[in-house]
Amino acid sequence: MNDEKFHELDAIGDKLHNKFEELKEKNEFKEIEKEIIKLLKSLPEKYSIEFGFNLGIFDSEREKSIEMYRVGINGFGKDGKTYQFSEGYKFNRYLVQGHIVEIPHNYCPQCWDEWDFKRKGSSCSNCGVMFGKEVKLLIDYNECPNCDGGIVSQKNPNCNKCDFIAEEDLVIWG
Repeated sequence: MNDEKFHELDAIGDKLHNKFEELKEKNEFKEIEKEIIKLLKSLPEKYSIEFGFNLGIFDSEREKSIEMYRVGINGFGKDGKTYQFSEGYKFNRYLVQGHIVEIPHNYCPQCWDEWDFKRKGSSCSNCGVMFGKEVKLLIDYNECPNCDGGIVSQKNPNCNKCDFIAEEDLVIWG
């Protein structure tokens, strides 16, 4: 799967979000939402119920999938409060053993296993690649890979919007 195809899939996620919004505005989920609220009122407080649409891709050779986008309704508590949620995953570019890979940040760019919160010295629990050794973050345009709108550079590796630091041994500058 190349980077271009991931971006095409990401565009489908935008369409999924728009379609969900359209259906919700037309009250197409009203009955489902009522059933969720009714059930929540009969459950202990610790439970929540989620209804939604997910978009992902599965690689049959790796036997792994990557969730790209989620949108839906979540209900919680004895009073059955519901709210709409949507989440897409920020893409990061990595240099992995000499190859550039662009993938949602919370996955291993080598094997597609879940690997969020990559930190110096951490490794993928599935394939063992190590962040800072076999995997480095590729930063091309001084955009912070951790937040939207933040700026990092070789001269100033501290993001101006969040706590991300582009440490020299974890980053390759494009």
